[in-house]
This record gives sequence, structure tokens and C-alpha cells, in this order.
Amino acid sequence: MGTKRMVMKCKGYRAKIEFDDEYEMFYGEALGIRDVLSFHGSSVEELKSKFESTILDYLELCSEIGKKPENPYGGAFQVRPSEKIHTELPLKLMEKEYHDNG
Repeated sequence: MGTKRMVMKCKGYRAKIEFDDEYEMFYGEALGIRDVLSFHGSSVEELKSKFESTILDYLELCSEIGKKPENPYGGAFQVRPSEKIHTELPLKLMEKEYHDNG
């Protein structure tokens, strides 16, 4: 059947989760940080446990070596859109909100 994807959250960190039907295994990798944090499990319960222990181990290791842990997407994201997009985007969002709430 292929690979299914989802996202899991723990202590402010997010991980992309994939399930491989062939191996019947979940695989996860933390998102939004440069350090590579990966884990796997054969059940949802095991995967949740492995994700939490991976994050806790990462935070403990950072503390031990005197490194500040990376915050997932902790900074600001600034974009300079064209004048047309800058003008039209708020109007489109207001229209969408009006239609969704109407």
C-alpha cells in the first residue's frame, strides 16, 4: 500500500512520522532543527515512547555538553511579497473568513 505520513508533537518539537506497510514499522524524524533526531517503533505506543525519550535524551545531551538545544522554528519568518500580493492577500483572507463564517 505504500507509506503513510503524519506529524507527532512532544515538548514543543514536531516529528514527521511515516509508516511502512512492507516492514510494518513507524519511522520518525524531528522537524525544524538542524540536529538529526530519528526514532522508530512497531506500534503507536512504542513510537510515542521513543519520540519522547529521543527528545529527553537530546535535551540532556545538550545540557551535558553545554550546547543550547535548538528550538524548532524558534525565530521569525520574514517575507517581502510583491506589492500585488501584499495588497490582495489580506483581502482574500478576509473573504475566506467571511465565507467560512457565513
